[in-house]
Amino acid sequence: TVRGEGHNGVVYPSVRDAGGTCIVALRPAAVQSVAQGALLRLTWGGTRTPRVEAL
Repeated sequence: TVRGEGHNGVVYPSVRDAGGTCIVALRPAAVQSVAQGALLRLTWGGTRTPRVEAL
């Protein structure tokens, strides 16, 4: 497994956002230099696309 091999996480291309990047952080130490971005509320209403509201 990725964690078993000692990796801190995985970086992969986003399938929802062309040119976007997704990360999976498996260890807290892998997340550094954190800066708050936008605050969003996602509300699922039974469809594929949630309602997104800026807070």
